[in-house]
Amino acid sequence: MTANGVFSALSFDGAKLSFDGVDAAGLQAQADWSGWVRLDVTHADCKQWLSKLLPDVPKAAIRAMTAEETRPRLENYGAGLLLILRAANLNAGKEAYDMASVRIWADEKRVITVQRQRIRALEDVQKQLGTADNGLVGSGAVVAAINLRIIERLDPVLMELEDTVFSLEEKTLDNPESALRHDITASRKEATMFRRYIAPQREVLLRLKGITLGWLESRDQFLFLDAFDHLTRFVENLDAIRERCQILHEELTTMLADQLNQRMYILSIVSIIFLPLGFLTGLLGVNLAGIPGSEDPLAFDIFLGVLIVLIVGSVVFLRVKRWF
Repeated sequence: MTANGVFSALSFDGAKLSFDGVDAAGLQAQADWSGWVRLDVTHADCKQWLSKLLPDVPKAAIRAMTAEETRPRLENYGAGLLLILRAANLNAGKEAYDMASVRIWADEKRVITVQRQRIRALEDVQKQLGTADNGLVGSGAVVAAINLRIIERLDPVLMELEDTVFSLEEKTLDNPESALRHDITASRKEATMFRRYIAPQREVLLRLKGITLGWLESRDQFLFLDAFDHLTRFVENLDAIRERCQILHEELTTMLADQLNQRMYILSIVSIIFLPLGFLTGLLGVNLAGIPGSEDPLAFDIFLGVLIVLIVGSVVFLRVKRWF
């Protein structure tokens, strides 16, 4: 959590804004400032900051920026845009697919981003803004840079997921084990969770690249189109990963069932061979008078010979019948 609810407040040339370091309570409402402000929505003063920095913005947009749960969306309020995106959650102890929400208000002079967790993509763009000749000459350029950086941060995460599924495919073919089911299910869940946010985010960018506003330049629109193409590829890859995991799970289930059937088959062969032996030993093992050969000293050897003949006969019979 930040001390005053503000992560950073920079003009578009990278310089700090005059109200940086000021508490929200001491700030007069400002509608004429220009730059990018990053706010911490978990701070108690976040709504106060928004009301003073954006006094002319509809309350519905303010409520959307501070909502507990959000999904990717785009709303056009006159000359301003409310844009809610999702970024890979790269924080320690978090899963990347538990994507962090980025809430953006942008108009001709101002960009305000609100976040609940640390988002590396925003920090990257902030660093870029602080460098000379950064190319971020206005609100549209900053919004486009945020979109692209979110995708660039997402790319290696999804590539790692693809590599994991490829490795699971190799393991399944080489040595199918029931323990792989957990890993396959986890990978499929990960792909599903990513797609839950990336697919609607792609639709948001599709709408965004079609919006015409005076402060959105053709270069910004081209970057939105580029971001849309990247997200389309991500969605297609995630669909492919989910299908591969489904096929992999079915293949593993079939291979494990084959293994089980093979083991049961061997046990059946052994049972068939020893079934007559068990019957004879049980029959002659009863403690009753009149057991054949009970008085003959060669009876046990003869009985062992009969058992061996039965074993050999059973094996030959099953072999002729091609049971194994």
